[in-house]
Amino acid sequence: AGLHLVEAPMGMGKTEAALWAAAKLVAASKSSGLYFALPTQLTSNKIHERVAAFLVNALPAESYATLALAHAASWLENPATFRIAASPAEAGDKIDSAAARTWFTSRRALLARYGVGTIDQALMAALPVKFAALRLFGLAGKVVVLDEVHTYDAYTAKLLDRLIGHLLALRCTVIVLSATLTKSRRRELLRIAAQEIPNLPDDYPLLSSCETGGTVKSVPIPYPDDLPSHDVSIRRIDLPDSSLPEPLLEEIHDCARQGQRVLVIRNTVALAQETFAALRLEGLDCGLLHSRFPFHARNGHPDPALRDMEFPDGREAKWVSRLGKFGPPRPGCILVATQVAEQSLDIDADLLITDLCPADMLLQ
Repeated sequence: AGLHLVEAPMGMGKTEAALWAAAKLVAASKSSGLYFALPTQLTSNKIHERVAAFLVNALPAESYATLALAHAASWLENPATFRIAASPAEAGDKIDSAAARTWFTSRRALLARYGVGTIDQALMAALPVKFAALRLFGLAGKVVVLDEVHTYDAYTAKLLDRLIGHLLALRCTVIVLSATLTKSRRRELLRIAAQEIPNLPDDYPLLSSCETGGTVKSVPIPYPDDLPSHDVSIRRIDLPDSSLPEPLLEEIHDCARQGQRVLVIRNTVALAQETFAALRLEGLDCGLLHSRFPFHARNGHPDPALRDMEFPDGREAKWVSRLGKFGPPRPGCILVATQVAEQSLDIDADLLITDLCPADMLLQ
C-alpha cells in the first residue's frame, strides 16, 4: 500500500502506465482489483472502453474478470461490458448482461473487481452518507487511480485528501495522475502518506512515491528521444460581449474549409448553443456537444429503429472519433463544446478557440 504521484505531459502514457502497474499488482496478489476515477461521465465512458481493451490483453489465458462502469447514468449505458474474457466463452458458460446490469450499478459497481467511474462515486466513501461503508468495502485493497486531480476545487480537494487517507488505511495502492499538478498540491498529497516531506525536486516529468508512513522517493522521468514536438501559437482576443466577432467566425470557417479540425470551447451551455448557431454553414460539418443533451442523444438510443441517422452511436462517439488522433484524415470540421471536451480525451484539433480559463485547463 502506498501513494504514487505521476506527473507527465498529456499524451505521454500516464493512463497506460497506471493500468500496467495495476495489472502487475493484481497478478502478484498484492491487490484485489482496480478502480479508475475521473472527473466526468464522458471521460469515464471513454476510459472504460480503454480499460476493457487493456484487460482483454492483460488477463491470463482461460480467465475472465468483471468490469463495471460507475456513475449516475451508468445504468443507461448500452451496451455495457460486465465480463471481459481472455478467451471465448465455453458452451456451458452463462452470461446474462441484463441480469448483471441490475447488480453492478451505482455504489454496487464498486464491488466489481475492475471498475471505472466518476470521482464522486468514490468520494462518497469518505462522507457521512448512507452506504459509505459499502463503498469503502468495495474499494478496500484495490489499486485506485485518481486522474486529473488538478481540476478539482478546494472543497473537492479536501474530500479527496480524506478519501486517500481512508484508502491508505485500507491497504490500497493510490495512483494520482496529473499533467499540471502544482508543487504545493504535490506536497499536500504526499503529506497524507509520509511522516515527513523532504525538499521536493522541480523536475518534470516526475514520479513521487511513498509507502504508508514511509519516506518520499522522487524519480525524474526522462523524456523519450522520439517524443514529437509541436509549435503552438497563442493569441488573445478581447471581446466586447460574449458573442464571437465576425472576423473570428470567418477565420473558423476558412480553417474548416482548408481541411483543419476546429474545436471551440465555451464556458456555458447557452454560449455554446449561440456559437453553434452562428457557425452552422451549409457544406461544413459542424457539431455541438454539452452535458444537457438527453442521454440517448449523447450516447445513442438502444433501439436501432429510434436512433438518429446522423448520430447512430450518439454525439459523443461521433465527435471523439472525428477528432481522434488515430482516426483517418477527413475533411475539416467544427466542434462547439463546453468543458466536457476539455480533458482526459484523446482528441486533436488544428485550431482551438476557448473562453477565458485557468492555465492548466488551457494546457489540457
